[in-house]
Amino acid sequence: MADRFQIELQDADALAAIDRAIALLQQPGELFASIGERIEANAQLRFDEKVDPTGAAWAPLSPATRAIYESEWFIERNPAFRGGIPGTLLERTRQLRDSLAYNAGVDYVEIGTSRQVGKNAWQVGALHEWGTRTMPRRGILTADPKAGQLGAGDQADVLAIVNDYISGAFD
Repeated sequence: MADRFQIELQDADALAAIDRAIALLQQPGELFASIGERIEANAQLRFDEKVDPTGAAWAPLSPATRAIYESEWFIERNPAFRGGIPGTLLERTRQLRDSLAYNAGVDYVEIGTSRQVGKNAWQVGALHEWGTRTMPRRGILTADPKAGQLGAGDQADVLAIVNDYISGAFD
């Protein structure tokens, strides 16, 4: 009696589908670009809705920040603030929102902002994503930046994109 049982697959359609799946996974650049495009679009919607990836509303401006924006000292240096604080939360100038972008390659996707401020080149997006000692977190990309955790909606979108990408090999 044999210790092992073996069947050699001879089904040309099944073998072709497996070969297509392997080829797709060896060059997933298109997959990464689709993921980047979707996460960036979701983040753009969060600017409209003023919520983080969990759906929680962004914290409003603190009274101290509001007082700075409304001070004569600040208005003299920033005339656009005369007559009231312009724009909406995280969109005084749209520079942060407009700097949101993704970059996809053959084996990665990066999503972030490039808005920098001041001589120390603070990354404004990172300040809001993580929060600071004096500023509450206003997440744009992650539900939990420390854990690198996406929000449930973003995670579902990524899984759907991966599923569609791989299942395309079996059509």
